Amino acid sequence: MNTAIANIAIVNTGIVFPPVSPPRLTLVYVAGPFRGPDAWAIAQNIRQAETIALEIWKAGAVAICPHANTAHYQGVLPDKVWLEGDLEIVRRCDAMMMVPGWKLSIGARSELSLADELGKPVFTRLAALQRFLAYNKTQKARSQAPCLQYP
Repeated sequence: MNTAIANIAIVNTGIVFPPVSPPRLTLVYVAGPFRGPDAWAIAQNIRQAETIALEIWKAGAVAICPHANTAHYQGVLPDKVWLEGDLEIVRRCDAMMMVPGWKLSIGARSELSLADELGKPVFTRLAALQRFLAYNKTQKARSQAPCLQYP
């Protein structure tokens, strides 16, 4: 089969339509404080970020929570490795949710700066992010609706 034709759906009318792919889920980066004066404070920061990440999942998006990703890696590699990795993840996300206390975190402020530079939407209130996600879901569904095209 010709590979150029394999990527096109042909309907009975003879009109050629591109294949309809399922809507892509919105990827939301959770940014907030990780470090703390002791293990208890770090655990509380991680739990707070995870709680927000769960709400993002419940809203129908994919939450990327770096706090949970590297929760037990302290001291294994230099902090720079984790911070650079987090910035790469920010580049690949669609939006960012700031965890309360983010202003106290150098890492979260750096992540916010990159998100702003890349033009990504950033939210400081979960309700605002939830409204954004609901609106995006509606817009994506509309863009996937079948339509008539004339040659």
